[in-house]
Amino acid sequence: MLWIKLLRSLGDHLRAADVADQVIIGGYKPSDIRPDPNGRGIVYLLRDRERLAGETRVQDTAVQISVDTWVRSESKDLADGYEALARLERAVMEALRTYEENMTWIADGVQLLRLRITETAGDGDSVRPLVGSRCSLEVIIYEEK
Repeated sequence: MLWIKLLRSLGDHLRAADVADQVIIGGYKPSDIRPDPNGRGIVYLLRDRERLAGETRVQDTAVQISVDTWVRSESKDLADGYEALARLERAVMEALRTYEENMTWIADGVQLLRLRITETAGDGDSVRPLVGSRCSLEVIIYEEK
């Protein structure tokens, strides 16, 4: 399946870019999130959906991925948690830009055509001291047959 190849490739890239303490592929239960309060946070990569990207002869596929970022702040100042989350989001966004600019083949026979950040939002499961956000990506890939 193309989506797991994409998740593995993105995970490897984010780990190599050293954006967070952990980069994890797969879902989670918000109450189980345990970022280090003195660390850089945790990134989760989650599958969303896939569809054909266009009606051309080239069968490229649009894969939607969620990138969840979480930090922990023990500070009494709520803005400190947001600052920590903003640092993690910046690092992830920069790594995603680098991924799109430099990555051609995400796996054998699977080519990256485009990566687009469609939205970023605060995570509704954020409860102090945890602060999180979700970034939605649309990635267009092509598999050689």
